Amino acid sequence: MVDVAKQTARFTVPELRDEHQVKAIKRALGRIPGVLSVSANVQSNQVAVDYDGSGADVRKIGDRLQGLGMDARLSGSRDHTM
Repeated sequence: MVDVAKQTARFTVPELRDEHQVKAIKRALGRIPGVLSVSANVQSNQVAVDYDGSGADVRKIGDRLQGLGMDARLSGSRDHTM
């Protein structure tokens, strides 16, 4: 069995207002190679992204959010092993 490093990045996105934006974020971030899952909470203005680092990193994720017109700020990150 091979251990895969999984990471989670959390972003605060003040502009996150509705489910339409959530869908757009999930679609855009899901296209980044290595992104495993994306969750977003409109009430807390948070986006969490699990990724394996094979093609994704915090910078790419943040850049993609910025490209959607979001003022995303990294609020935390964590490494895991799966």
